[in-house]
Amino acid sequence: MGLDKGVPASGIRDSDRFGSTSANDPLQRVPSAGRKRADRISQVFHQLGTPDQLIVGWTGRLSGQPPTLAALRSHVHERLSTLPALTHRLTPGSRAPHWEPASPPDLRKHVHALRVANPAAWQDAPSQAQALPLPPEHHPRWDLWLITRYDVNHEYVLLLRIHHALADGAGILHVAHVLLALPPWQGTTRPQPPQALGLLRDTREACRLTRDVAASLRPGRPAPPFHQLPTGRRSYASASVSTQHMRELAGALDTSISKAFLTALAATVRGVALSDGTAPTPLAVFWPLSTRQATEQEAAGNFISMARIWLPCDDGSPASSAERIAAQLVPEAIEQRVAASRRLLRHAPPGTARWMIRRWMRGRLTPLTATYLSVSGGHTAAQEGKTTGFSIWGAPVPTQLCHVTLTRFGDQCELSVVYDEALSCGAAFPRLWQAALENLREHA
Repeated sequence: MGLDKGVPASGIRDSDRFGSTSANDPLQRVPSAGRKRADRISQVFHQLGTPDQLIVGWTGRLSGQPPTLAALRSHVHERLSTLPALTHRLTPGSRAPHWEPASPPDLRKHVHALRVANPAAWQDAPSQAQALPLPPEHHPRWDLWLITRYDVNHEYVLLLRIHHALADGAGILHVAHVLLALPPWQGTTRPQPPQALGLLRDTREACRLTRDVAASLRPGRPAPPFHQLPTGRRSYASASVSTQHMRELAGALDTSISKAFLTALAATVRGVALSDGTAPTPLAVFWPLSTRQATEQEAAGNFISMARIWLPCDDGSPASSAERIAAQLVPEAIEQRVAASRRLLRHAPPGTARWMIRRWMRGRLTPLTATYLSVSGGHTAAQEGKTTGFSIWGAPVPTQLCHVTLTRFGDQCELSVVYDEALSCGAAFPRLWQAALENLREHA
């Protein structure tokens, strides 16, 4: 693999280069203890697939002299009180899994070092680390890797991996906010909704959710190359483009960066189908929506809903494709969907809710999940270092073939693709997306 595990960087002081928080720092609040039932989506994620299939996380690239492994463990230990996702585990209950505070985590089992022996393997080191197993289930299911190089001591990588049952996208961004000193992601949380949304709105959204579930029961599969059955073996690929290029495309299409990302995704799938001699057809994808409220910013678990949207892969016009995507993501309709989903998951009988979630997430008709996240960048993460790159990566549910995430950080946008090896175009997907993006820029 070109990596040595557990070898601390030589010649680095043992001092904690990450700074410290004062006793009055709000990050030192202690979360409430006790055992309580997990949210319904986390219950489903806990029970889906094999233990190492639903791993999500982030990769942070930092400049400056790397800390020692001991210093990094000390840094994490000082901040665990505000990271319930790292201090809780899911345990079986009589009816459903429960959150249970773990004894103080043994950070020797959770925080590790990887030393890149081959300088040429530096760019691939994060993807190699992602293939390693998480700590066993009787421990909180997460780990943090310090990746350094033999030949230089002025840059390093921190890689967080965590089981999806413990944290959603907003949750792992909160961990980055605490450990990397990144600004909190303001788009994560939503204000407290009104007590009643109105019977008509709730009924309308309940009908839409039921229609989504019913669609998962219909026979049939997507067109190639997304028609294969998953193998359960996952791989990772990535690519980056400048934020300026994304802004230019969004401006040319009179839309946002997130919708320009989806437009390029539709063009990518269209190009793959045409190259295979297949007529392009619309492809259904999941678009996660955060349902977190301001009081839940630090909470472990999953506060999400899903919108099923259709990528117009049959449309060769960039402007028309962007319009069709925007029509499915009208802000008011999305907010109604989020609020109604939250209420329905909270008040539906637990068994019914879990059954609906499982059906809702079936990959037979929705083989791909797409996510866009914008994270503030350029802030100091250590006394002698700075976060120079940051990306989030997700995980397809076991019945899906692919999870695509675009993370905007400073002047770069990084595309992270986690794909099942049954997807023939998986390894080439980032490169194909870049090519589709350039083609859209030329013709938009």
